[in-house]
Amino acid sequence: MEAVSGAKGGAAEELERLAADYFHGHLDAQPVFASTLGFAGYESRVADPSREGDARWIARLRAFAVRGEGIDPSGLDRSRALTRAILLERLRLEADSLEAATGEVSVSGSIGGDLSMTLSMVGHASLPDDATAEAFVRRLEALGGYFDGLGLRYRQAREDGRFPVASGVRSAVRQLDGYLAGDVATDPLLRPVLSAATLHDGWQAKAAGALREHVRPALDRLRSVWLNELLPVARDDEHPGLCHVPGGEQAYGAEMRLYTTTVYSAEEIHRLGLARVAELREEIAELGEAVFGTGRCEAVLQRAHAGGGRVFDSPDEVLDCIRAAYGRAREALPGWFKDRRLPDCEIRALDPHQAGGGAAAYYLWPSADGSRPGVLWVNTRQAVGRPAGGIEALAFHEGVPGHHLQVSVAAGGDDLPDFRRHRRLAAHSEGWGLYAERLADAMGLYSSPEARLGMCTEALMRAARLVVDTGVHALGWSRNRALEYLRANSDRSPEAVENEIDRYIAVPGQALSYMVGQVRLEQLRDEARAALGSAFDIAEFHDLVLADGSMPLDVLAASVGAWVKDGARVP
Repeated sequence: MEAVSGAKGGAAEELERLAADYFHGHLDAQPVFASTLGFAGYESRVADPSREGDARWIARLRAFAVRGEGIDPSGLDRSRALTRAILLERLRLEADSLEAATGEVSVSGSIGGDLSMTLSMVGHASLPDDATAEAFVRRLEALGGYFDGLGLRYRQAREDGRFPVASGVRSAVRQLDGYLAGDVATDPLLRPVLSAATLHDGWQAKAAGALREHVRPALDRLRSVWLNELLPVARDDEHPGLCHVPGGEQAYGAEMRLYTTTVYSAEEIHRLGLARVAELREEIAELGEAVFGTGRCEAVLQRAHAGGGRVFDSPDEVLDCIRAAYGRAREALPGWFKDRRLPDCEIRALDPHQAGGGAAAYYLWPSADGSRPGVLWVNTRQAVGRPAGGIEALAFHEGVPGHHLQVSVAAGGDDLPDFRRHRRLAAHSEGWGLYAERLADAMGLYSSPEARLGMCTEALMRAARLVVDTGVHALGWSRNRALEYLRANSDRSPEAVENEIDRYIAVPGQALSYMVGQVRLEQLRDEARAALGSAFDIAEFHDLVLADGSMPLDVLAASVGAWVKDGARVP
């Protein structure tokens, strides 16, 4: 039972306790995430994937919300009032999303799939000594029960008439088969012990034994559930959306609210996407005249996809391009951002088992204890002949001035509660990443007209996501219709387009966060500039957006409004 609000101390003290209770509760519920962040004490544990585990956490979230509502905000200073507002909204969004249980119908080999998520999180532990190595081996052993728990969860959903999509199941099986065919000695889950120079070879043998005895047999059992129990009843490609699942309309509404932190309807987001697609196609046509000598958007996208400009010759060349863009961005920060210490960011190639169904790039935040830096993971699969146009935009989105800068500024706010420093809300986080791509143009960071065109084609795909995600999950689009629309509004390869669509099917609503967030950030910036005139300072605005941590867009709007009313003095 949660403590009663105000039982001891005043509103500020109770809020501090509540924020800590929530954050530690989240770490308990997601111990792998806790280890990735660098918090000690969770190294041997994995999450509870059961319905009962979710129900317990939902009950705690609802109880936390009751405590938060009971805290009188009138006596709180600005920072604490923000904490209360952010926390109350987060608690509601998280509980509603968990109750939607969309993961029960989301078997996939995409970046949001079971194996991809496990590889991306478990394989990044820090093992400085024998005690943590022992705990890591126990975690690998516990993964067997975790995967068996996932299999049970899928069976329960099947009994309720809630089925995954057949194409997603098949992609998950293909990905898993590729993983299981790999040598245990080079398994990506062994990366922590293989890279820990302070550990003796015995830990490698123990960890490999855990994979052979626990992880791989459990994954083989999960494969059997997917192939023999789910695939025969799975939805076909004509019915991939949540609207074809019992309770799906309500579930999609919960996911839209979680990922956009707005109350926009699916129809409103769909219309926004159509409007942005039209605007970006015009911009692409204009740039295409200079880059390729054609002013037809379709022709520009085809030329960009076919490598009409520069193409890469090797995976290393992709990485070198991103490193060069990242370096230029770091040098250009003064004047656009306040002078803050920015830690290094490593740039690495994605593991092959993730690359097949993975995103073009993603950012892994640094550990809180400083044991692991932030990492920009790059998908270099099929690098040879890959068009270079959009790569710089990815570097700015995931690195600087995007996620690496965003996370570093928020983590530096030592007076913020941990959940504001280390947890993200997608619309603020991914909205900033997309905002950063366009901001990089104003900063003069793109190296060529072709790279600027790549910025626009990347933005076009994000706008098309609004159309496709809502089309699939709310309007009943088929998978093929979604593929056709994204192909017509993207310069990506057929394989990359399929990966994108399967990601939207597997993680409903997440793709909405990018463009919805960017549009709102740009609106807030432009409104503040218009209201403040010569008093507007872009570096102060950016600090206001980032230094308070990730927050719902409405809460951010209120914060920016107060800043403008105060004459742009940063509190």
